[in-house]
Amino acid sequence: MKRLGGEKASRNTYFATCMKPLTTFAALLASAALGHAALTNISLTPDVANSSPSAHGGNLVNTTSDTFAYDPDNPTTSLPATNWSGATHYHGPGAGNPTVYWGLEEITWGAGSDLQFDFYGRTGCCPDRDNNYAIALLTGGPDGTVVHEVSGNNAPDAGNPANYLRTDMGAGLAVGQSFDTIRIQGNNGNFTIAEVRLAGSIVPEPSTSALFGLSAIGLFLRRRR
Repeated sequence: MKRLGGEKASRNTYFATCMKPLTTFAALLASAALGHAALTNISLTPDVANSSPSAHGGNLVNTTSDTFAYDPDNPTTSLPATNWSGATHYHGPGAGNPTVYWGLEEITWGAGSDLQFDFYGRTGCCPDRDNNYAIALLTGGPDGTVVHEVSGNNAPDAGNPANYLRTDMGAGLAVGQSFDTIRIQGNNGNFTIAEVRLAGSIVPEPSTSALFGLSAIGLFLRRRR
């Protein structure tokens, strides 16, 4: 009887070990089934070295440095400084199509995820300078591969708020795709950015360990028979 009790305890331990990744897998499926969770701010790092230079005193670093109370779920409740200032904006070099980059911690797209890019353009003079810009997600840094791109973005020149646009960057992503860089290409040599933010709710893909757990449970149940 003592030996049988030991076998039972061993089986229970083995089953619990197998169930742990299965529980994680089930939680991920439940999360996706319930829909998008609240969005959270995803930190962006301006890549000044690989971006077009800024003119008129501006700097790409300024596009993430404003301390306004950003709310990913209500991105226009509080607004950054949008009236032109070299101390708070990025300004294109005056020629060509300015191209700018931000880096982020690598994200792998999972089913049920959400990704929104919030663009705050300049107000006052020349709000049309940020019309028709393209946003791309890349993997492998600024010289890497484009994973997804949304062209023709046009922040409204008027209204309340003026020159703000949210772009759904997750709509064209496939499960399993990864990205670590955001690129914007302007359509005006004087393309100007006041501030940018990336908001997301990222559901991870089931890990290999979870799938292994399912296989292990199948083997365990067959042995029980």
